[in-house]
Amino acid sequence: KHSGYTIFLNQFKSLIVLTLSVASLISFFTGSQLEALIIFVIIVINALIGFSQEYKASNLIKSIEKLISNNITVIRNKEIQEIDKKYVTLGDLLYLKIGDFVSADCELLASDQFELDESSLTGESVKIYKLINDQIFSGSVVTSGTAIARVTAIGRNSKFGQLESLTLKTKKVSEYQTNLNKITKGFLIIGLCYIVIIFGLHIALGKVTDVKETFLFVLALSLSLIPETLPLISRIAMSKQSYKLSKRGMIIKNQNSIEDLGNIDILCTDKTGTITENKLQITDFDKELIPEELEYLHLTSFNSTDSFDKAIQEKLEIAKNISPKNNPKNAIKVLPELINEQPFDPIKKYSTRVFKGIEIYKGAPEKLLKISNLSIIEQKNKLEEIQIKSAKEGLRVISIMIKKEGVMEYLCTVYFFDNLKPDSEEIVKQAKKYNLEIKILTGDSFEVARSVAQKINLVNKNQTETKVILANDLDYNNPENLSQEVLKYNCFARCNPIQKLQIIEALQKTKTVAYLGDGINDIPALKLATVSIVVNSASDIAKETSDIILIKPDLLAIIEGIKSGREVFENINKYIKQSLCGSFGNFFTIGLISLIINFQPMLSIQILITNLITDLPTLQLAGDSVPASEIRKPKHQSIPRLLIFILLLGIVSSVFDFVIFAFWKDQTPGIIQTSWFLYSILAELFLIFAIRSKKSILKTPLPSKSFILTWILTVIVGVYIAISGFKLINIQTISILDLLKILGISLIYLITTEIVKYFIYKFYIIERNV
Repeated sequence: KHSGYTIFLNQFKSLIVLTLSVASLISFFTGSQLEALIIFVIIVINALIGFSQEYKASNLIKSIEKLISNNITVIRNKEIQEIDKKYVTLGDLLYLKIGDFVSADCELLASDQFELDESSLTGESVKIYKLINDQIFSGSVVTSGTAIARVTAIGRNSKFGQLESLTLKTKKVSEYQTNLNKITKGFLIIGLCYIVIIFGLHIALGKVTDVKETFLFVLALSLSLIPETLPLISRIAMSKQSYKLSKRGMIIKNQNSIEDLGNIDILCTDKTGTITENKLQITDFDKELIPEELEYLHLTSFNSTDSFDKAIQEKLEIAKNISPKNNPKNAIKVLPELINEQPFDPIKKYSTRVFKGIEIYKGAPEKLLKISNLSIIEQKNKLEEIQIKSAKEGLRVISIMIKKEGVMEYLCTVYFFDNLKPDSEEIVKQAKKYNLEIKILTGDSFEVARSVAQKINLVNKNQTETKVILANDLDYNNPENLSQEVLKYNCFARCNPIQKLQIIEALQKTKTVAYLGDGINDIPALKLATVSIVVNSASDIAKETSDIILIKPDLLAIIEGIKSGREVFENINKYIKQSLCGSFGNFFTIGLISLIINFQPMLSIQILITNLITDLPTLQLAGDSVPASEIRKPKHQSIPRLLIFILLLGIVSSVFDFVIFAFWKDQTPGIIQTSWFLYSILAELFLIFAIRSKKSILKTPLPSKSFILTWILTVIVGVYIAISGFKLINIQTISILDLLKILGISLIYLITTEIVKYFIYKFYIIERNV
């Protein structure tokens, strides 16, 4: 958490600001107090702009965080309650189950097969079995069983609170951000080298009459090459998109993940609740059930939030088998005490409930039939019967076993149907439109996975054998072959958590992958994926691990997020191109010409003022519109190609800088400096229009009103300074004729840039890469 005061102070921590501060101090102590004051004002103005944008972003994040469900189960006044984790206090009794993120240090009072993962504290991913009176710590994750524990320490007094560096809040560094850091550092190194070379040449050629002024000139020139507002542009662009996506029900926990969303080639997802509605309905039982068997069904499903259990209870209500009032003959007896309950285990693929004298098992037929009292032949025939029926109708199934007196008896198999979401076909259609692959990774059977994939047109009937595969049929012992094999299939059935992890790991060798999950069994895959996404009903640890939380399990929202990520990519790239292409020419040309003439082509304070006022309209690029044609494909930054683009347009800029010098070389130093000052402003402002799109200016959508107003205001300020003689920065007034010449050259520069840009994209730059 950062206060407004802290955010403001953070604006002064960048290398750029520190360098300018040193320059200001040098000016002040060498007698140029006015110049020092102007540099200081520039620093404060930049800080205020940065603060206003970051403070808005911070408030946006606080508001959307309120939408995230973050509850835990407690026992208060002998009642089970769901409360926000932040309200857990000393003495509370926590009811912990598989998938829960332990939010306080506790003493274990009661447990059943209770195991924890304490890797966030110890760094070792080993399941630890806990006994009564054992201590369990905040930051642990329940991997098995259930427990009741009394809270003994909270917040910073907990074990986890004392080890802040090991929290799960570690920020991922996005792929795009890594590349941007490389670009910024590269140009910073070039700038520093340039200071040494130009300053050294000035000394060697005997051109240094004022060491301080020469140093400040070279320093200001070098600073003009560095995209100093890049972090600010990124924050603005991402916070705006975060707010827009929050309205769609997509909460961005890690803002850098917006950039990575634009890079996504493949979206891996479970099917339930995303492609299907996760509202199961029973279509059939595999046999006629007598009242006693219906009672067992009730025992295995009452007081449960599981979607299978809800469907069973709904079916029993409709059949009026559990209401004594409606059906006295088949009325359920007084319920026995539930002694123990084990939630569904993704590895074992079944759950259990233990009552006095009876245990009920519920889960995957292929797992439970093997431990039933049926003979091998009966098991084989029953499993074949189940597979044929589920395959024909695309049904989900669970089998139920009853264990009495040590004997596992087969009760029945229940067939379920999960309706497809109305927009599920549209999801696949939109994904194809934006060159995004969707791959289903599901624990369901081959038959169910295939049926759903066909119904949403992810695969057609002729592709079943080549596009749908059982996870067990992949060759995990040959990583090289696996990375090629997983690219062929669109649907992977009967995946366990380890297989999901291995599939994503193989995909990420050649592709950028996002993963949408919801349970503890998805944690390995969520941690590995470039972008991890969960639904709001996900387990606590899944939400802690994720980058993005969906308030609604809606894949179309993810596709909207991917579009937003590509827009962020494009807008940040616009800033880099505009900032570096324009600065590149000034950087080299002014530096070289300063070695030829006996005065500085532009004063250091004029260079700094130019950078300041041209930053104002440039900031509007963060929310600029992006043509639909430019977000059709994943965005992967290619630094070499970006540098080629910058170099070629930088050469154009440099050529026109020489043109300016050629036109005004016979004028007085003051007129040359003012002319170059005004041209530098106008050229950078016109360049913005050229780099807004790969298309020509005439075919590019108009920018926002705020951009146009800021652009016009900046032009007016620049022109006013040039023709009014602004003495504070040593501006000498130029004539209206000179003004018109500079405006004409600026327009020709824009046209030339457009022509060069056209040939760059046509013959060299691949659209996907820049």
